[in-house]
Amino acid sequence: MSLVGALNKIGIYVGGGNVEIKHTLVAQAGLAINSGKGKIFYVSSTSGANTNNGKSPTQPLATIDAAVGKCLANRGDIIVVMQAHAENIVTATSLVCDIAGITIVGLGTGSLRPKLSFTAAAGSIVVSAANVTFKNIVFEAAYADVAEAFTPTAKYLTIEDCDFQDNAVDQNFVELVDTSTTDNQVDGLAFLNCSWISPDLSTTAMINLDAACNKIRIIGCYVNLGVNVGNLPALLYVATGKSFTNIDISHNVVVRLNTANTVLFDGDTTTGLTGRCHHNQVLHADTSGEALGTSSLVAFAENYASGVVNTSGYRLPAADS
Repeated sequence: MSLVGALNKIGIYVGGGNVEIKHTLVAQAGLAINSGKGKIFYVSSTSGANTNNGKSPTQPLATIDAAVGKCLANRGDIIVVMQAHAENIVTATSLVCDIAGITIVGLGTGSLRPKLSFTAAAGSIVVSAANVTFKNIVFEAAYADVAEAFTPTAKYLTIEDCDFQDNAVDQNFVELVDTSTTDNQVDGLAFLNCSWISPDLSTTAMINLDAACNKIRIIGCYVNLGVNVGNLPALLYVATGKSFTNIDISHNVVVRLNTANTVLFDGDTTTGLTGRCHHNQVLHADTSGEALGTSSLVAFAENYASGVVNTSGYRLPAADS
């Protein structure tokens, strides 16, 4: 049987330069991607050139931004970033995701995963189109106090199975996402099964929410941060007068030895904050007024926390009788 015939048999149809995937494509990284009729573009800094067509692993593009430029909105295109790819994010124009409905997935495991290094304080990834997904990529702060990794202005940005890390001492992200001040512009923002490890005291929160937002999800993440000088929460900080609704903060492990204020999320308590916060494990250092988050209608369940190192956590807030 020919290669084309074998691909057709498992639901991958090739013809006329197009790829149609009827079922789920399982990439080398073990990630499941449902792509519909989208095209696949390859990126490699080791063997690629932006003069290539990017349609095969032997003709990869050199940058992710070049691959984004070849995608069409809402076709289900996939950008496959090959293992050991390395790319610098220097400004807010280094990588602009302005095509809706694309998935950017890295191949490889461990140190072979693609790495995006932020080499200037103003380096950030702009996401101005809806339904953009990043999977299995390492984001590294290679500069002191990189303001934010992402500046989204569109709905349903998903960051999944990605790691955020420091390159060296005093090279760190201040926050991972900074939203605009337009209400509901980034509804559906999600961090799924990610990690963020940084001992730097300048780190603030995973998400700095400057506008009202619906359906934020932070699920299955490991976050271990240095003590914040202002005792800000590790996951979500909400601007005064703004609110989130239908949030889901669950199954996270968070270590932050703040001595006061909330540990996971904070917000203006005069606004209606709704959703759920459940099955999180938290280590902090607030032994007096400890709380996971400020809320009005957030439902808490099966969260365990401790304010003392080397002790097992207890249920926080306390169970209702």
